[in-house]
Amino acid sequence: MLAIAAIVLLYRRPDTVATNPVESVDYAHLDQLLTDCVDFQGRVNYRCLLENHSDTLKKQLDHFAAVDPDHLPRSRQRLAFWINAYNAICLQQVLDSGPNVKYVNQDGFFFTRKNYFIAGRKRSLNEIQNEIIRRNFNDPRIFSALMIPIKSGPPLRPEAYRPDLLNFQLDQQCRLWINNPAANRLDLQKNTLFLSCVFKNYAQDFDRLYDNPRGFYAKYTNSEQERSYVLNHPETSLIYLPFDWSLNGSF
Repeated sequence: MLAIAAIVLLYRRPDTVATNPVESVDYAHLDQLLTDCVDFQGRVNYRCLLENHSDTLKKQLDHFAAVDPDHLPRSRQRLAFWINAYNAICLQQVLDSGPNVKYVNQDGFFFTRKNYFIAGRKRSLNEIQNEIIRRNFNDPRIFSALMIPIKSGPPLRPEAYRPDLLNFQLDQQCRLWINNPAANRLDLQKNTLFLSCVFKNYAQDFDRLYDNPRGFYAKYTNSEQERSYVLNHPETSLIYLPFDWSLNGSF
């Protein structure tokens, strides 16, 4: 029995890996695969990712595993790191699901499994989103940037997030998401604002900075008429649209 236990310990995968303090993070591999495999509507060509960039994605994940983001000198550098790491894991886990996957989270563990090292240890998508990003950065714009690989999720940006461009990139993603009528829309005749379930699931995040989801919608809608209507009609009904869990692209 002791011999068996020793073998198990010998071959058990480590729970942590070494990290290095850095002053910047290289996103070249992530940029390359996103540019090649994501269109400007945020849809992912997973066959392109699988056949042409699976090694590229693994190299980026290996780089993320060895970075200690706590040593990055600026808050926007740390936030960009965690958003990019989250999205890289998400893409890899879709590939892990195989080309026959039709619906995300079919086994119920997509957002909780810990298969990949980020910043020295294995982390789940839920941990990165809820325990790191939401807890430390207090910016609900991140919900437009964190990938949900489903048709009704925010569009995936076809480039990595960059610290020096992060504010612009997040604002632009919010506008793309809010102005997608499949995800969010205002029906003036029904006096009803139809919003993504993201606003329901994380209502407290939007309430802190925008009073409520109406304020967020008003800030990022491209329609001046809609902005004025939402701000001046607080009685507007809210209906949250259910998620469409089918994949946000194709193999």
